[in-house]
Amino acid sequence: MRTPLAALWRRLHDVRIGTQLGSAFGLLLLLTAAIGAMSYVALQRVDRAAGTLAEVWLPGVGELTAARADMLLVREFEVKHAHAADDSYRSEYEEKLNAALAGVRRHLDAFRARAGAAADPKLLEATEKRWTEYLAVNAKIIQLSRTGHAEDAREIGDGAGKSTMDDALEALERLTEFAFAQGRAAGGHSHDVYRGASWLNSVAVLLALALGCGLAWAITRSTTRPIREAVRVARSVAAGDLAVAVGSSGSNETGQLLAALAAMQAVLREREAEAINAKGQIAAIHKAQAVVEFELDGTIRAANENFLRVTGYGLAEIQGQPHAQFVDPATRESAEYRALWETLRRGEHVAGTFRRLARGGREVWLEASYNPIFGPDGRPYKVVKYASEVTEQVRMKEALDAAVRETQAIVQSAMDGELTARIATTGRSGQIEALAVSVNRLLDTMMAVVAEIKHAATEVQSGAEEISKGNLNLSQRTEEQASSLEETASSMEQMTSTVKATADNAAQARELALAARTQA
Repeated sequence: MRTPLAALWRRLHDVRIGTQLGSAFGLLLLLTAAIGAMSYVALQRVDRAAGTLAEVWLPGVGELTAARADMLLVREFEVKHAHAADDSYRSEYEEKLNAALAGVRRHLDAFRARAGAAADPKLLEATEKRWTEYLAVNAKIIQLSRTGHAEDAREIGDGAGKSTMDDALEALERLTEFAFAQGRAAGGHSHDVYRGASWLNSVAVLLALALGCGLAWAITRSTTRPIREAVRVARSVAAGDLAVAVGSSGSNETGQLLAALAAMQAVLREREAEAINAKGQIAAIHKAQAVVEFELDGTIRAANENFLRVTGYGLAEIQGQPHAQFVDPATRESAEYRALWETLRRGEHVAGTFRRLARGGREVWLEASYNPIFGPDGRPYKVVKYASEVTEQVRMKEALDAAVRETQAIVQSAMDGELTARIATTGRSGQIEALAVSVNRLLDTMMAVVAEIKHAATEVQSGAEEISKGNLNLSQRTEEQASSLEETASSMEQMTSTVKATADNAAQARELALAARTQA
């Protein structure tokens, strides 16, 4: 036979967890609201009592204590004024005395304003009266001291001045004791109110806790089995077993939780395969390349063995240190270096060949890429650098460039007629040494050819000189023959002239003979 309690328990198992929790929290909220209302009323009472203490009597005692201190200062400066050696000291003491008098007045007025009707008017009136009596004596003492009657001023100060100040301090002490007693009474009342409110709240809280524990036990019992199943599955997943079977317990919240765990297992199996692939790729990268991680400001987070081997440092030596330790001072202060990190902080990728300094200032060259890594918020939070050392390649290129430049210079010298220069082979190896040797051999061959050409030219020059000498002899003979011909021609010209003259004479003789014949 079912009891009413068993039937209620059965119905509780059929209620959805959301409804169970909502009902329990609703009841607890009602209890909490009731406890809160009771606490509020009690706190209001405590606040009023504590407010009287904190806002009236404690500051009031402070004001009266400050007034006493200023009264003592007034008396001190009054005495110093009467004993001052000259007017400059008297002026200084009088200024300080007036400031102390103003302080006494300010503190007494502040106490009156705070205490209001709660202050004892008789004590307050007695204090004011005694202080007024002292002020009259004080004014007389200062006047005498100011007008050069210091002896009279000191006499009055030691007599009436001291007695009236003692009366004022005694009246102020009685008023302070009254204020302290009122504050103590307010504190005691506040404590009593607090103790009563605490007892009431404690009882209410204990009742609420008992009811909450009962509800928690009931709801926990109704959800224990499916939650245990969920915990078992979650622990298996945490241990790396993603093949564990998930038992279903219906369509309520715990059943939905188990279904979600089954779906999560499937997703995790896919992610595990992806993670294994990614880990394999990362491991391959770490084997082949130097890898180092930086904060966005360049601080080193971590580095792999390849990077440490290239730079010659241990991880403890560089972790937490700035990237700038790997560059020379000129690069560190350059705009290009600052632009590199500004670009990375913007999330932009940077790649290239970079000159860096390893341990001891040793120069290394890295073919590297700086890769900003983005967080879930889409913003870069670190930088990962993947690098390969190319120091030998860079040095080979520099050596090759130097050899090419030297070769160009030597070729230019050869074009200018200077064939004695050679490319140095010391300290060079491989293809660069072969290039230097080949160029030197070419120059040696050119020098041999030029030497042969020079020898042939010498021989040609010798033959030319002989030919020139023969030509000179022929020219001399030709000139001699030409001279003879000129003489012959001259003789012929003379003969021609003679013949012409003879012909002319013959013609004249013929004409004369004809003329004689005619006449005969």
